[in-house]
Amino acid sequence: MVVAIRGTTFRRTRARWSRRREGGDPVQGFLASHGEAGRRVAMGTLPRRLTVDEQAKIFSFMGGTRPADIDSSDWQRLVNDTLDRLGTADSAPEGMGRFLIALWRNEKADPVLRDYALQFIGNWHTAVSRSAGGERDPAVRAEMITALGEALRQPGQDWSAVALLSLQRIRDAGARVGRNEIAPDRFVDEIRVLLSDRAKPAVRLTALQVAARMRLPGTLELARQLASDPTQPATLRMSAISAIGQLGGDSDAAALREIAAGQDPRLRFAGNEAIQRLASPPAEAPRKSPN
Repeated sequence: MVVAIRGTTFRRTRARWSRRREGGDPVQGFLASHGEAGRRVAMGTLPRRLTVDEQAKIFSFMGGTRPADIDSSDWQRLVNDTLDRLGTADSAPEGMGRFLIALWRNEKADPVLRDYALQFIGNWHTAVSRSAGGERDPAVRAEMITALGEALRQPGQDWSAVALLSLQRIRDAGARVGRNEIAPDRFVDEIRVLLSDRAKPAVRLTALQVAARMRLPGTLELARQLASDPTQPATLRMSAISAIGQLGGDSDAAALREIAAGQDPRLRFAGNEAIQRLASPPAEAPRKSPN
């Protein structure tokens, strides 16, 4: 049986290399295919293990100019799905981290793809913690965090919120394995800017959620202001109300009850949730049983 398995593996490997010698290289087929549908079919034939040279060819293709035979939205989906496939391959692409950094920093690239790069930086950085590939070069890992910081300093762009979520993901993953690669006070000033009215409402919403999770000083006071301000978007007020539920105390109960009795069903729901959270003390960490 062992001989048969080895023989089968050998035949499959020999057949694969034979196809490549005959011009049936699946990587080349992917690069030479046409249209979104053709490239998607070709993507499905990519081997689970790619050589460094093959990875470089795919990265170069995705980081280059959009092919004329595919529209912008289809191209965005194709790049996203190809990155997904590479990121779950049997062998981790050695150049993935550098490619994502370069894609983010390419100001001529499709803004949606730059946004994708920031998302994938968070995923690829934390994949190591899950023993599922990921960037392992310490210098590249550090540069990935720097790249996220660059996006964080652009409060007028939606991708600043994407970068913030990726940074939070990296913090959480590091905390789970006892390897914190982002100092607690790093990016605090940038987050404060994202909390201000210099940022878009959607960005402020995300920043408020992250700041509450970090228990950033001043977050509770800001949340109280936003929650009680009827001129603010309802979604931002809901996020502020949730932050009060996380960080507030008994003195906030009256204001929350007033919100929960209001006319907007979204704010009522958020207010009731926050009241319940204030009334429920945080769960204690499980105690170790004595030896």
